[in-house]
Amino acid sequence: MTLLNATRAAGNRRMTRRLASLMATLAAAAMITTAMAPAAQADQSCASGYVCVWNGEQYTGAKRSVGAGSAQQWVPFDTTKYAIKNRMVNRAIVTYSSVVGWTCLNAGDQRAGDGRFRADWLYIYAPGSHC
Repeated sequence: MTLLNATRAAGNRRMTRRLASLMATLAAAAMITTAMAPAAQADQSCASGYVCVWNGEQYTGAKRSVGAGSAQQWVPFDTTKYAIKNRMVNRAIVTYSSVVGWTCLNAGDQRAGDGRFRADWLYIYAPGSHC
């Protein structure tokens, strides 16, 4: 091996070590950044004029909004819902589950899901209705 080739080989080894060190530093920084990122917040909002239901308790999991266009007809859910907000204006709603039976909520009522609320079906009453 000539002196020039030996110098190139030594330079390549140093470059390889530097790249490996840089990659390790970048990987560590990425893990720290990921660990420090705030947890994603569940969408707990529910617009006026809607009934919103969540798959999980405390308004977590997938959210579904049902508007007044579905009033006065039974709306089935594909999965059981454990939290609900009634943001209908001046309309009561009723939910049904074979586990807990019937639940009536007036406009503005909500249930965060403490184990006593479940819904598989929803019915939105006419304007002016109350439980």
